[in-house]
Amino acid sequence: MSFDLPILGVGLLWEHPLVIFALMIFIGTLIYLFTNGMLISAPGFSLFVFSLSSILVLFPLLVYSSNRDYVLSNPCQWYILGIAVTWAIAVMGFMRKPSPDISYPELRWRFVPQRVWLVLLALACLLDPIITIVRFGKIGLIHGNEMMGAGGSHADVITAATVIGWECGSVASTMLQTDFFVSRVSWKEFLFQRRKWFDLGLVLFCLACNSTTGNRFILVMNVLCFASGLAIFGRLRTRPALVGATILLVFFTVIGNYRIGRADIKEKLTFETQIKFLDSSLGWIATYTEPIFPTLDTFLQNAPSPAWGGAWLNNIGPTVLRGTILNKDRSSPIEEMYEIIPHFGLTFRTMYSDLIFDFGDVGSLIVGMVILFLSIILYNRSTQSARSLAIYLNTFQMFAFMPLLATFYTQVPFMSFAITLVVSTYAPPQVDTEIEETQDLPNLV
Repeated sequence: MSFDLPILGVGLLWEHPLVIFALMIFIGTLIYLFTNGMLISAPGFSLFVFSLSSILVLFPLLVYSSNRDYVLSNPCQWYILGIAVTWAIAVMGFMRKPSPDISYPELRWRFVPQRVWLVLLALACLLDPIITIVRFGKIGLIHGNEMMGAGGSHADVITAATVIGWECGSVASTMLQTDFFVSRVSWKEFLFQRRKWFDLGLVLFCLACNSTTGNRFILVMNVLCFASGLAIFGRLRTRPALVGATILLVFFTVIGNYRIGRADIKEKLTFETQIKFLDSSLGWIATYTEPIFPTLDTFLQNAPSPAWGGAWLNNIGPTVLRGTILNKDRSSPIEEMYEIIPHFGLTFRTMYSDLIFDFGDVGSLIVGMVILFLSIILYNRSTQSARSLAIYLNTFQMFAFMPLLATFYTQVPFMSFAITLVVSTYAPPQVDTEIEETQDLPNLV
């Protein structure tokens, strides 16, 4: 294998001095998380993506894009530095690794047993491929492949049943993961002695139905969430983690390539490794991470006066609220902004772009820090009860996704979080008396 690494754009590098400082803060915060055993967490994944995007801004010749000559505006550079500082304060000052030294009572969900919930959720997930077959004559993934190949959009295959299915898939995965972690047994004991094969099959069925529209992030985020749970309980092992990461990368690349209707997207790269699959994977990484700061710059410079939560309400229920809470000119400002984004790649823009529409530049940093604090609180409290763990696992995708999109603002994680909140158990934890006698425990109530 041989490839030529392009000469890095050092001239453009020095036009981003504040981004350099921000990158140093991002990396320093990542090192703090690593040394304290908290790197595999939603804030850890978010900081990694922020760092990667900063590198691609500073060294644009690492990828092929229209951003290679794009200099971030001075306000945007200050804004990115503000993101870095607020994240460092929140993470290094308040994030603590949860202590799993508690014995949980038997896990019960509200209204009906877990297996009944999983069957109901699986049926809800099955509605999506059934409806798309009836509507389009084929499942959404195949129809989406044809539409995108013809210049269409992935949104062409999404129905109301699709969104409901994504929500139910997330809840189903949360249920089984919570059940496994609170059982405090190995996978072998969990699957064989506790007879959870059927439950696992139902969850995999839900995630498979979610993937029929070409949505890769429901499955990816649930796998990353599971890895985070393993890390919290000290059960993450290097070899299985590497195998899982490889399988995840293959899934993400293959589904993505099929969805856009061609075998690879390596033309997005300046250089190639000559390994087709690796080049395609690198192309996808560049596509999702490279444009987020340049796109944020566009939103920052063109945002209208703050809507004070109106854009968020519009995203939660657009068909109900459009033209009522928001007037016609402000009903879909983010969608309208797509037309003026001049940058290569998808419209990934960080959660801050959407917050800017609601709260302005300074207000968005403050609200963003509040959201970050919420994610840290849920992480810190995740092992205090089965319910706390279920809520953390279900909100994981909201916070891990913050550098890419405002998933805290979108329907799927918001509604799946609400469902989990309603059906999860209120049972308090039971302190392990043997552990209590040998060491001091933190306040668990």
